[in-house]
Amino acid sequence: MKFREVNAWAGKWTQRQVGAIVRPLVPAREPIVRRKMQLLASLTLLVMLFSLIGLACGPLFAPGITPAFYGSLGGLLLISLCLYFLSRTRGYRLAMFLAVAMTVILPFAALLSEKEKKPEQIFATLTWLVLSFLLAISLLTLQSAILLIVCVTGGILLLPFLVPAIRYVSLLPLLGFLSASAALIIINIVYREKVEADRQRQILAEKESLEIMETVQTRLIRELEKKNEELERFTYTVSHDLKSPLITIRGFLGFLERDVMANNKARITADLQRITDATEKMQHLLEDLLNLSRVGRSVHPPENVPFDVIVSEAAERAGGQIRQRGAYVKIAEGLPIVRVDRERLIEVVQNLLDNAVKFMGDQANPAIEIGTRGFDEADMAVLYVWDNGIGIAPQYHERIFGLFDQLDPSSEGTGIGLALVKRIIEIHGGKIWVESEGNREGSAFVFTLPAVKA
Repeated sequence: MKFREVNAWAGKWTQRQVGAIVRPLVPAREPIVRRKMQLLASLTLLVMLFSLIGLACGPLFAPGITPAFYGSLGGLLLISLCLYFLSRTRGYRLAMFLAVAMTVILPFAALLSEKEKKPEQIFATLTWLVLSFLLAISLLTLQSAILLIVCVTGGILLLPFLVPAIRYVSLLPLLGFLSASAALIIINIVYREKVEADRQRQILAEKESLEIMETVQTRLIRELEKKNEELERFTYTVSHDLKSPLITIRGFLGFLERDVMANNKARITADLQRITDATEKMQHLLEDLLNLSRVGRSVHPPENVPFDVIVSEAAERAGGQIRQRGAYVKIAEGLPIVRVDRERLIEVVQNLLDNAVKFMGDQANPAIEIGTRGFDEADMAVLYVWDNGIGIAPQYHERIFGLFDQLDPSSEGTGIGLALVKRIIEIHGGKIWVESEGNREGSAFVFTLPAVKA
């Protein structure tokens, strides 16, 4: 067991050390580039090792070697050292091309340095070009590999001019071998680049998918936070607003018991009226909560409805309050056809009309206008309900759409109406906002809805 542990530790240690020696000194994002850099660094290290061994052991095992040979080994060692450092830096492309070029130049240089150039020696020397082809497949791009093949072919075609003993006929087998090798090199590199391109596209698609998921997740988190805020406020309302009528009922039941015992009929009637008012308030609050909970579970399918039809029905339902306040309602011409849940949108317009009437203040000539501003950049119809009432100060423009928010606690209603309007509009894919400066200058509720263009 100990031997296995020591062996595993030694293997990991060796892997870490070797990895540190060939690891790129600059960040390489693409894995294929990083592998090429590590491969070239490993190959140059091997060449340096064999060069050092040749320089150290040459005099012992081959005393007759000429000084020129040792000079060549020393030059190869220096070149390999330079290529090793280049392969780990941003100059790795130059190092790769020079490494392949050296394997091409050396066989031709060896040929030209020989005094007697026999054909069989030439063919034997040129077999070293196989190393060039292997390096080209591993390191070069398609363009660089084609340049290498052209240079090698050109060098071989020049041999008959340099060596008269060689004829073009005798080079045909070599050229055939080179052609087959060139074809294999090009096919291999094209396939490798295609695989790498497919892999990059897959990585990009996964990245885009991840970004979309993160965007959706962020949106869902925001929506969840918003829902949590509404839930907290809902809990507060249940514990406070619903509790308030109950406390009123319980208190006046005590008063009623006392007044009954005292046979005070006037007080008994007043007590019963207060209890009735409290129960009605509780009933309205529960009905509004029920309506709010139903939004999102559309009962009626969307249909194409002229918006003026929706406005007419909503104005008829709110007619009692409008007539009681003496407000003038103007419905503009040219209202679009919208694709909506008809009942829900009648509820929206009715709520906005009720809200406008409720906050007219002491306006002598109350007026309400319902119209359109055309279409936005998303081809949504832009509609509005304007009134000349007391207006809403800018700091309250967002707050009024909150659940159970009432700017005037003494006003009628439960504070759910505008929250209900906002949710219905958003369920249809639109948005709503208020435009008002306050100071009794009126207000306009503007909202967007999906429309059917003529």
